[in-house]
Amino acid sequence: MSDLKLNQINLDLLFKEAENFFSVGDFDGSEKILKSILDNYPNHPDALSNIATILFAQNKKSESVVFLKKLLLQDPENYLIHYRCAIALAELDQLEDAIFHCKEAIKINPEYLEAYEHLANIYEFQNKKNEQKEIYKKIIDLDKSHESAYLNLANLYLNEGKYFESIILLNEINDLTPNLPAVQCSFGRAYYHLGKFEEAKKYFHLSNKLNQFYSNPIYMLGIMYDAQGHFEKATTHFWRAINIDKLNLNQEKNTRYKSEDKNNHRLALASSLIRKGNYLQGFDFYESRLNIKTSILNIYNLDPNSWINIKPNSSIKILKEQGIADQIYYSRYIDYILKIASKLTICIDERLIPIFKRTYKDKKIEFINSNPDHIDNEFDYFIPLASLAKINLKNEINLNEIKPTNLIVSDEIVISQPFKSSPVIGISWRSKSITMGERSSLKLENFLEIFEGINVTIINLQYGELTKDEIFTLTKFNNITFLDFSEIDKFHEIDKLISLMHVCDYVVTIDNITAHLAGAINKRSFILLPKVADFRWGMKHKFNSLYPSIELIRSKKINDWKEVIIYLNKRLKNFTVRLEN
Repeated sequence: MSDLKLNQINLDLLFKEAENFFSVGDFDGSEKILKSILDNYPNHPDALSNIATILFAQNKKSESVVFLKKLLLQDPENYLIHYRCAIALAELDQLEDAIFHCKEAIKINPEYLEAYEHLANIYEFQNKKNEQKEIYKKIIDLDKSHESAYLNLANLYLNEGKYFESIILLNEINDLTPNLPAVQCSFGRAYYHLGKFEEAKKYFHLSNKLNQFYSNPIYMLGIMYDAQGHFEKATTHFWRAINIDKLNLNQEKNTRYKSEDKNNHRLALASSLIRKGNYLQGFDFYESRLNIKTSILNIYNLDPNSWINIKPNSSIKILKEQGIADQIYYSRYIDYILKIASKLTICIDERLIPIFKRTYKDKKIEFINSNPDHIDNEFDYFIPLASLAKINLKNEINLNEIKPTNLIVSDEIVISQPFKSSPVIGISWRSKSITMGERSSLKLENFLEIFEGINVTIINLQYGELTKDEIFTLTKFNNITFLDFSEIDKFHEIDKLISLMHVCDYVVTIDNITAHLAGAINKRSFILLPKVADFRWGMKHKFNSLYPSIELIRSKKINDWKEVIIYLNKRLKNFTVRLEN
């Protein structure tokens, strides 16, 4: 057919035939006809446009872009072609090019809302919140009735903690279209964060009533119950949310429902199960973190099923993920992997490397700072660090049977200090954790009440400079000799920090990196936990099998540390007497 010179009648017939093939899903047949047209008319705009559409439908995004760019050479001011280029390039993860074409479409047609929306979606993927907000504000300027722009902007404000600004926007949507399930759920989120639980509950129930297949309000009820310490109710709601996700029916368009929501629901259930001691099932659900778009699973395109059954004598690389406290926690599961690996490389924070090298110096194990740029064939398995928990528990059956190796303190770092009083206790009272910091932290003045009536030497293990209020607080406690060791950078010099812990008789701390380090070097420690503690510490237990030297002191009331302080004061007085004797 390519040897024939086509006339207009033949062209019209061929386009019609290609359209018929496309309508019945025969993309190959349609593509073949359009290519025959292009053999005769290489720059035919309709043929170029149609074949780009067909290639995109067949997931041939790169080829589709080639034809779209040929169209742009003919018509560079065509904002629709720029927009189509942006969509295809975003699918190919060529985000900067996609942004360029979105902006070109907007420059040509400043009122083209679809280009703004797509640009906002790209910024969301890049986690550029400020750019997202500006785009949604522009959309609202162009279309005062654009519900999803109002809702997306309201949710961005919610995530920033600007609850009142969010409520104002949500009210505007409610005036436009009352009783949208996603809007009611966002109202609930705002009031939950403002501490108005009954008001929040009312909105979550309304959202669920409006759309019983919308799982987010059920999930948020679970989050609210969890924050109040009603763990059984929380777990029940997380299960309900996940079961609704499985139905995957009739999701409300305005919810912007995504797989990210499903992952969050499963992670919340994982926390509940682990907290209650159902470790095997809990860490199985915890693998959902790997489906989040920014996780290392997506970065490296790993298959989470690949490490379910690891063959003996395999070469394994453990990939770094999460913060340093979590790296310490999950490294407690290293020993099982070490048993079955012929070659083991672990990517871990550089601050921990000298400590781990010293601890495992006689083992065939390498510690490096950076994750690889890409996955190659050098190793049989690439495993995210936190997945070691699932692998261990699957093979060791019981968490209590796991006997982790304790980190070895350097004998080259000498802390020489004449201590005036005994006992010597290391302390830490603050956390900057986004999720747990506020509920875990104490004011120094309240924390030091633990040592009321005890002559004690305190070693400051808290990183960050003391505030003026904290310095003034120290003058109120005559029974305390406070040693700061400010020459040690307690954030960067972790090796020196654990040497400081090592010279202490005990460590008393909240839930932060100090707790994990003290437990990992087997230092006798007392950890103050809020009523709703991080799932890694369980729900009721007094001890944690990964850190046998730690005793967990739990608050019985939310935001109330009085009983904990009184109890620990009596406990330490008893230890002081025994120590002196």
